Amino acid sequence: MQSADLDRARETFHETAVNSSGIPDEPVGTVQAGGVDIVVYDPDEMAYFISGDFVVFGNDLALLKASAERAAAGTPLRYGSEAFPALAEDELVALMYPGRYLEAMEGLVSALPADTPEAKVFEAQMTSLESVLGGESDEPVAASLVWDEERLLLCTRMDTERFPGMLDFSGKPSPFRLLSVLPEDTLAFLGLRFTDEFKKQAVDVLLPAANLAAQDDATSLVMTQLNQVIELLGDELAAGITRLEYDFPSIYIMMGLKDVEQARVMLQLFVPSTEVETYNNVKILAASGNMPVPVNYALTSQALLVSNDVDGLKAAIERLQTGEKSDLLDNVGGDFSNGKAYYSGFYVDDAIFSDVVLPVADLMGASTPSMEREGRRYTDVIDEISMSKGMQGKWMDGRITIRLKPAPAPTGATASAGAGADS
Repeated sequence: MQSADLDRARETFHETAVNSSGIPDEPVGTVQAGGVDIVVYDPDEMAYFISGDFVVFGNDLALLKASAERAAAGTPLRYGSEAFPALAEDELVALMYPGRYLEAMEGLVSALPADTPEAKVFEAQMTSLESVLGGESDEPVAASLVWDEERLLLCTRMDTERFPGMLDFSGKPSPFRLLSVLPEDTLAFLGLRFTDEFKKQAVDVLLPAANLAAQDDATSLVMTQLNQVIELLGDELAAGITRLEYDFPSIYIMMGLKDVEQARVMLQLFVPSTEVETYNNVKILAASGNMPVPVNYALTSQALLVSNDVDGLKAAIERLQTGEKSDLLDNVGGDFSNGKAYYSGFYVDDAIFSDVVLPVADLMGASTPSMEREGRRYTDVIDEISMSKGMQGKWMDGRITIRLKPAPAPTGATASAGAGADS
């Protein structure tokens, strides 16, 4: 934990990290390592030391001793330096060392009986992990927690120059192609980018490992079907939902396609449909059958678009054809914008409860006072939730952000009571 005010860190550490944890209220003693005093509350639960601007604590006394000796010896800690800058001035940081994890995993694999399905799965996974994480064994991955009046942010960062195998595994991210054509009034969305490198790993490593672990005909069939879907899949999967209009919200599902003609044949075989209209030389079809919500779809040159909103499909078709993007990603909170490169993104606006969940529950006769009451407990506090994974320069960056609403102003009675107490 880095603190700009060391004195404040000393004074508040006991209250924030000890009193709230249920371990002994007072330390049982101190241990020296490298000339640094380690304050011990419970050797198996909590101990800490202060070095420079850092408070270092943990539940492993041996590891803390090693950290104290490194600090005393002047061994540079990359985190917080120019080479590995801190995320924020006041943050809680956990440093994880993938190289050490691999060493521990190798011991676990060697302990498994040879030629068993479990051993083969672990060996396949280890080969993949070594190629991804087998960089410098003493290089950490940082997980930072920042909590202030506006947000709760959890961010993980990995230096891909120190772990080049990660980009060989995941490929390089790119801006969202399909997610960026969703309407501006979208209240929740999910976007997944599929690089060629990731799909290759899925086909060559992940699916065979899962099939090897299960070893039954049903799983083999599912793995074969998944393999076919991956072969058909293009660059992106996107989904979104807007606020309710008329009697139901607009729902969008979009999938990039590697082979549009193969997808067209499969849809003709398995989805009986009727043509609704042709827009910009693209046929819009409606799935036949007795469905509670219309299912319309269209095949463009590189994507399958599905929605219950025909006008929304037309707008998406036009944007894909012209390269125009909606303002959705630029206008929502979190870490999103049309120009940034991503592997994945997820977003929920608090209005989805009042504008989608409650109206749909009313239509279905499932709305109850307790549902509304419980939902308001969260939406009165949370403004939006977002998750993203992408690249910031050389850093592979994953974020979960909960944006908080401003605290309500004191009521008249509370304010008067406070003023009276201060006078």
